[in-house]
Amino acid sequence: MPWTFYNASGQKLSSAATSINVLDIDGATDIGAAIVDADLFIIDDGAGGTNRKTAASRIKTYIGTSAVAREGGVVTEATTTATSLADLLAIGSLTIDTGEPIAMFTAHRKTTGSANKNQFAFEMNTTIQQFEGSSTTNQAENGTARGDVVGRDSNYLNSMEITVGSKVVSGSGALASAHVNNLSNANPNAQVTTLTVQGMREGSAITVGADEFQAYTYAIS
Repeated sequence: MPWTFYNASGQKLSSAATSINVLDIDGATDIGAAIVDADLFIIDDGAGGTNRKTAASRIKTYIGTSAVAREGGVVTEATTTATSLADLLAIGSLTIDTGEPIAMFTAHRKTTGSANKNQFAFEMNTTIQQFEGSSTTNQAENGTARGDVVGRDSNYLNSMEITVGSKVVSGSGALASAHVNNLSNANPNAQVTTLTVQGMREGSAITVGADEFQAYTYAIS
């Protein structure tokens, strides 16, 4: 004999068509996390009674009302004493298409201990754009860095600007902002799935850190 199924409220579920009013949404387990692009929703395709699944990323594309969208962020500081670039903060599970402009922000710092400077890099997938973040003076410094990427098609693969600011925490003198236009590599001509901040020290006896790594995209005009 065929099976008969019921929901938690005792309502019968039909294998042919289940009415939306018998779904026990209130009794479901909360997702317990932020909604991400890969999460799925149920949609009635064309309001014709054919139910389909859709990823949350399509909802973001459909709404399209915000000029700026936050893609993700990391708010826990990471430090390193490595003398070659090491991953500090990473934002994964991204679906940033080639035509979408990107803005990345992070805070950076170095400690006292030696007359060496810190260096950082913004990494898109596996493409590294390296920049300096401090002076070589033996003093504690901190600051911010921003990376703006506009074109990532075949004619504009070197279109990115990195703006670095730094200030003295303990010591003397002021450090001016700098703009980095001589990129380490051409930008990736592909969907960006991961953005990373990397850091290193030159020489020894200092610690470098990064914090508050945030990534945004701008609406395609």
